[in-house]
Amino acid sequence: MQMLFSHHLEPTQKATQIGQTRNGCSSDLGIGESLMKHSPMHSTSAYDVLKKFFDPIKGTDAFQITVMLSRPRARGEMLLRSSDYKDNPIFDARYFEDPEGSDIKVMVEGCKRAVYMSENSPAFRRLGARLSPVPFPPCKHLEFRSDSYWECFVRHYSVSIYHYSERRAMGPKGSPKAVVDSELRVQGTKRLRVIDAGIMPYVVTVNTNGPTIMIGERGVQFVLDTWKTYVSHGAHKPYP
Repeated sequence: MQMLFSHHLEPTQKATQIGQTRNGCSSDLGIGESLMKHSPMHSTSAYDVLKKFFDPIKGTDAFQITVMLSRPRARGEMLLRSSDYKDNPIFDARYFEDPEGSDIKVMVEGCKRAVYMSENSPAFRRLGARLSPVPFPPCKHLEFRSDSYWECFVRHYSVSIYHYSERRAMGPKGSPKAVVDSELRVQGTKRLRVIDAGIMPYVVTVNTNGPTIMIGERGVQFVLDTWKTYVSHGAHKPYP
């Protein structure tokens, strides 16, 4: 059984998640075709790179390890492209642009740890699991499995996945980083709340689905409590 690596970055301290997915179970082509179709590298030239990477192991039993950076130091930004609301905004993920350079170091260590576990754990050793010997084409000039190789691989093959979240953080009044208060009201406005994952000052390490549902439930209760108070005191009372 061979294994391949794909490293993804999810915008949100030094923590990684490691996930495993099986490949090749529904096709005699093995891991190749499906991964090339769903890769973060979508251009024609990128497709060619992936084809060179995956073709040598087509038809083999394989699994993929995904190393995810749960709390990157780097922060991306979204900018307006123009004053026309119909123009798509500009997204700049700024992968691995933290001044300390810790994000890329954490990912490199995550890759090495994932390989070690996959090749040395008793369960995988019984299966003869090993890292595919095919080097990633843009990094083939570097020593295979070296820190430089993994850094090259990560820089070429990273993408944000699954749980995107922006920053409209909850915080105390007057904080330069806070947008909403403890009841999710937008500071400096009236009759406006933000009730979604964006109010988290730092995105949680776990799946964001559960925390976002909790934020929604709490936010709804804030709205109900506000209107209950408003109605009980008469419609003449100014809305808070």
